[in-house]
Amino acid sequence: MRRLNQLLCFMALFLSVTCTATDHPDNSLYDFFQQHDSVMLLIDPDTGTIEDANPAAEAFYGYNRETLLTLSIHSLNTLTPAQVAEEMQVATAQGRNYFVFRHVLADGAVRTVEVRSHPYRFDGKLRLLSVINDITPGRHADQALWHYQDRLEEIVDLQVQALQQEKANRQRLLFVAVLLQMLAIVVLIILSISLFRTQKERTNLLHQQEKTNRELRRLNEIMAHHFQEPARRLVSFAQRLYKKGLVEADQDVRVSVDFIHQQALRLSYLVRDIQRYLALDQADAASQHLHLSEVIAQQMREPELSERLKHVSVELNLAEDSLYFPKGYLQQILRILFDNSLNYACADSPLRIEVKSLKQPGHTLIQFIDNGCGVEPEYREQLFEMFSRIVNEADKASSTGTGMGLAVLRKMVEKKGGWVNVHDGMGTGLMIEFAIEDPTP
Repeated sequence: MRRLNQLLCFMALFLSVTCTATDHPDNSLYDFFQQHDSVMLLIDPDTGTIEDANPAAEAFYGYNRETLLTLSIHSLNTLTPAQVAEEMQVATAQGRNYFVFRHVLADGAVRTVEVRSHPYRFDGKLRLLSVINDITPGRHADQALWHYQDRLEEIVDLQVQALQQEKANRQRLLFVAVLLQMLAIVVLIILSISLFRTQKERTNLLHQQEKTNRELRRLNEIMAHHFQEPARRLVSFAQRLYKKGLVEADQDVRVSVDFIHQQALRLSYLVRDIQRYLALDQADAASQHLHLSEVIAQQMREPELSERLKHVSVELNLAEDSLYFPKGYLQQILRILFDNSLNYACADSPLRIEVKSLKQPGHTLIQFIDNGCGVEPEYREQLFEMFSRIVNEADKASSTGTGMGLAVLRKMVEKKGGWVNVHDGMGTGLMIEFAIEDPTP
């Protein structure tokens, strides 16, 4: 019915224009334009300016005629020029001679309108007579008029697809996050089990270490009493035989008593050195501020050592005299070094000993140098092994050395963060060099 009404409208307009073309075409057309109840606009096709509007257009758009004449068709249309051109292409493709736009009324309401425009000349100028039909209230039987709804549904479908895709992406991310969380939980469980086992092993090792320490303490006690005491008694009884003169008459008896006395002394020294070595694992000695020269002097005044040093040249070159070290450790180290030099002195030359100290970054270097028999370079590292004695068979038979002295020395020094080296000394002798850490500021 709407199309029929519009068709009749245009036919009447055409007949009116045709019939009055020779008399007063402009007045007849204008009367028809003004009196018809269809919404009509006269539009400049070049600029889109509204040249005239009938009362039906004023009522529809809500603007008076003066205001409408200041507007253009583009100001009423919600579409952009590009979208208008697109609509025209769609209409051409669908074989339509009308267009569907959305116009904005004066109150801001938007109406879907069907626009049919026809060109004609008025006062010698080409104009477009546009008849506008509001199709907003209902759905037209012709589905082509509702291509905007199809496009809207297409946009909605695209948005739904985008939302579904985003939802799928979130689900994948959630799945990956849950998977990573489960993996992290598994790793934590494995680490916890491993840590528990490690802790259990550590506890077992601590118990075993404690048991070993108890056994070592017990062994130390046994050595102090059960091993040391027989050796002392052998030495004591050998000395009694010497005093009574019972060994002078018989050479074989003297050789036997000498051997017993010597081996008893060696056994006593050996038990003493083993006790020292084992004691280093039992407790840590406290360091204190010392003067190296004073500790050396005290050691050299010891009765047993001073007697042996009577004919020995001892030279001190102490560039650094202040140390931070356990006094008991330093006394034992000096006694070990003096005993080594005395025990392995060369028979064909007087023994000379030089003690030097040098200040170096972070530690003090102490060098104990002699001109004794020395040791070949390839065997020097063995000097610090337990029970190692790099001497000839004759020396082994006569010396009371135990092979434990330098092992004890190294353990004392390393226990306090230092280190020990062996170098060439004076002549064929050795230089035992050890470092003592400076106290932490």
